[in-house]
Amino acid sequence: MKIINLKGTNEEIELIQENLRNRNDVVFMLDKDIRIYDYLRKLEFDSIFLHRLKICNNVNFDFKVILRNKETSSVEKDYFKDLSEVIRFIGEGDYNKYSLILCTDDYEKLILSSVIQQLIYLGISLEVMLEKEEKERQAMKVFKEHFQDIKTSVTAARKTIDCIDVKSGFAEDKNTFTEILSEIESELITAEKRELTLSVMATKKSGKSVVVNSFLEEEYAPTSLVLATPNTCIYKSTADKQISLDYKGERRVFNSPEDIRNYIGKEFEQAQSCAENGFMLEDMQINYVTDKNSLMSYTIMDTPGPDLAGSSHRDIAYKSIESSDVVLFVVDYTKHLTEGEEAFLRDIKTSFEKYDKFYSFIVIVNKMDEVFMNQNNVDKSVTGFLDYLRFKLDSLGYKSYVVFGASALQYFYSVQAPQIPGCESLNEVDNRTLLDNLNDCIDKYIGQKEMTTLNFIDVQLKNLRRFYGIKDSNLETLKQKSGMVEIINYTNYVASQKANVELMKSVLRKIDEKFSRLKNKLLFFELSRLNESIGERKEKREEIIGKINELILEFKSIKLEIKEELSMEVSKKEFHKDFDDSRTQIAVLIYQQLEHELDMKRKKLEKMTQKELEVEKEVAVSGDRKLIVDLNVLDEQYTEKLGMIQRSVSEKLDEMQDAMGDKDQKIKKLVSDFSQYIGKKYPDMEFDITMPKLDVAFTKMDFKWNNFTERELTNKLNKIINNTINREKNFFDKLISFITRKKIDKASGKYSIDKTELINEFNLLLSDARLEIWKQVEINNRELGEYVDGHINELSITINEEAKSMIESYEKTFMDLRGDLESSLQGVEQDIESINEKISLYENVKNILSSFFDEWNKIRLED
Repeated sequence: MKIINLKGTNEEIELIQENLRNRNDVVFMLDKDIRIYDYLRKLEFDSIFLHRLKICNNVNFDFKVILRNKETSSVEKDYFKDLSEVIRFIGEGDYNKYSLILCTDDYEKLILSSVIQQLIYLGISLEVMLEKEEKERQAMKVFKEHFQDIKTSVTAARKTIDCIDVKSGFAEDKNTFTEILSEIESELITAEKRELTLSVMATKKSGKSVVVNSFLEEEYAPTSLVLATPNTCIYKSTADKQISLDYKGERRVFNSPEDIRNYIGKEFEQAQSCAENGFMLEDMQINYVTDKNSLMSYTIMDTPGPDLAGSSHRDIAYKSIESSDVVLFVVDYTKHLTEGEEAFLRDIKTSFEKYDKFYSFIVIVNKMDEVFMNQNNVDKSVTGFLDYLRFKLDSLGYKSYVVFGASALQYFYSVQAPQIPGCESLNEVDNRTLLDNLNDCIDKYIGQKEMTTLNFIDVQLKNLRRFYGIKDSNLETLKQKSGMVEIINYTNYVASQKANVELMKSVLRKIDEKFSRLKNKLLFFELSRLNESIGERKEKREEIIGKINELILEFKSIKLEIKEELSMEVSKKEFHKDFDDSRTQIAVLIYQQLEHELDMKRKKLEKMTQKELEVEKEVAVSGDRKLIVDLNVLDEQYTEKLGMIQRSVSEKLDEMQDAMGDKDQKIKKLVSDFSQYIGKKYPDMEFDITMPKLDVAFTKMDFKWNNFTERELTNKLNKIINNTINREKNFFDKLISFITRKKIDKASGKYSIDKTELINEFNLLLSDARLEIWKQVEINNRELGEYVDGHINELSITINEEAKSMIESYEKTFMDLRGDLESSLQGVEQDIESINEKISLYENVKNILSSFFDEWNKIRLED
């Protein structure tokens, strides 16, 4: 593979066309500051070349970048100056073999999304991640793959140990093991209950339902709707392996995806002919069946999108963004970005800011199979169109997102075709054999509904050959070229790594702590195998107990240090200071908007005749006169503030997690020193303390802003304005009376008015309103401060409990060990038989736990 760097000059067109004309395998790397779409439009390529053109922007690396071989875990290279060097190094190799590790924290999400976007442009499947994610991601992957085995081994061990018949003196030992295993089971249930939620939004006829079906790999969602989706359809993985629909307070069971799809389709058709209900239906929950384990399935929310009438679509979108791990927005390639879509994206941008979720936003340009029919030269380039869309989204203020091109239909039909009766052979890898088998299927299904799928597959296989020169394509090639494989993989990455990792990391760490405690509990074996004299044994154990007591005191000291470092009081004070500082700014914005509206009203009244004024006065006296002040600018202020709070708390939590990691390492050093001391002093003892290997992690909690919205704050202010201006102070009545009184000159009968006096009167009437507004701004800020305090207090309790649990996991290990040593000292002379029975119990438990130990060690070894 050849790499050619471009500077964006007109002279480069012949170079590009010559390489493409000769069918050279070339990647063109355009200077990072030049938009690809503009460049292609300026060069006016012959469209035949654009299908094969591989072009992206170069990305400079001013930080360390590592290329790791996933098969061997070895580092292939640890320095690249830019993305072109990475591609040049791998060349025509298998990109799936490698991971590209970005060792940076500066603008991490922006850089990560930028690199991933360029690889999307080139159609390169190279795994890209941040350095801090690498270990987490691998451990998470292994945990998901082995989850059921871990869960089964833990439950089986607990039940088996619980059935062991022991003497009453050993019941506490037995109960300790079963309690620890029960705690592990509880953590596994927590992990299993954490659902990954994916929201899909789009305008009508964008192929949104096919995208949903592609994730489900079955046709559950109705397609070809004339109007927009009339409700939110929630697709939820079911544990009972029964396809069902929860709708209108009832549950209906269906035999197949086709049956439930047909039922939903009929409901949709009825809604689309029912204008009195606004073409809307109640929300539905479709419980779907999947072969994936519970940690790898999705809850998918198929939302109505921007075609829904009124402002309801915004409210649905806001709620979806808050509750989702990933948000997909589907755009129709044939329509570009419509005005309605652009307005919708502008509306919902504030929600992504507020919840700090830009990284979870994925744009899909669907129906890319239509690119072969497009007469627009620039749009013949998938990369050119995707880059144009990125330009539009950048201009709206979006960041850290990615844009994919896809043909969801191509992917879905490639999955479904071999499932057509008699067409199982379409999974054939060899192209010639596949085409023969496909022709047989086409002959069999002429004039039947299956022909739609088969004909589409036939056309797309031919398009790959005619436009891309791919002669040996098969259904797997169609899936890969559809773009949906990359979309599903990237969605998994964002959902499980970026959105779900905090909770899962915390769960894994807690299980690892309990795993370590189980292992260390079994150290009693080593202590019981000592063959020295009673005096020597007693002396040795007393010394070890003394060292353990010193360690426990160290743990208590570290616990006090952690309590101080985990305090969030400083953050709370900083937020309150910001609220106080912003009062004047917010109040001035409201004053300006209010004065503008009232000034316009005053000028309008000044121009009225006496008769018109009398009519206006009657309306004012009746109380029907309303003043609507546009406070959208205030919504933006509050949204920005809420987003800032969310980001600040997240950053603080990261700092605290790092501090906890440092304390964890300090404890591990103390334990390691203890083990080494015992090992050197008593070399005949195999005394090795097991410590947690997985990193410390907090369970992070996002602010539940749906309980406290910016709209609620601005509505309160508008209510105050209306109470003050419209009713309580009779503002309009006073203003009209003043104008009416001043406008007629009694001597001449002519209208005249003293503008200065009028403005003075106008300002006097406004003074009370300003005072009331200031009071409400103070109340809003106080309520916001109280809400933030409440959330931070709840968060602090959770964090401190988890930190305390971490320290206590070490304490319990050594307290267990100390207890066993003290117990053995007391009974060493009198009850050798009892000690042997205890050893027998521990040997039995060790054998029972071996399966769980083997499974969990797979995760520890991957860390």
